[in-house]
Amino acid sequence: MYSFVSYNRKQIIPSSKDYTEQSCVPDFNLKYRIAYISFVVIFSAYILSEFSLKLDFNLERNFLREFAVCLGQIVWQTLFLKIYLKDKIWDYLGNMMTVSLIGTLLLIPALMTNFTPVFYLIYFGMVVLIMFLEHIRRCLILKLNFLPTISWMVFRLTALAIIILTTI
Repeated sequence: MYSFVSYNRKQIIPSSKDYTEQSCVPDFNLKYRIAYISFVVIFSAYILSEFSLKLDFNLERNFLREFAVCLGQIVWQTLFLKIYLKDKIWDYLGNMMTVSLIGTLLLIPALMTNFTPVFYLIYFGMVVLIMFLEHIRRCLILKLNFLPTISWMVFRLTALAIIILTTI
């Protein structure tokens, strides 16, 4: 567990000072990065499948749908940004998954309440805004421009549109 957190700590809590000569950043470990990404994908897919019931869009609990969206985001960003990000791709993916984890954790309290679907839609919008701002912040820390954030939003909006259109 220590190695899992240690090798991913700069993706979990990044700092602009992480990429200087004095920083104490552990060597990259593909096994632990893939484990971290896998954990976030599975956890996020489960929470999102539970939360989708609260939105009242005739959505059923569907872990595989949410799992496909989470994996699709990784594939999309990797294919779209691999040339642009070069050696930063694994750092970016780790940070992107932390943004997903933050959104997932913010959805958990809403699962324990019983309000109207409008409340949950507004709440979800606020969570997405927080994720958007955090994604921008992390891209700036990685010294990236807005291209990864634009690509991230295009995928999210496309996936949301497809999910809504297929349930009407």
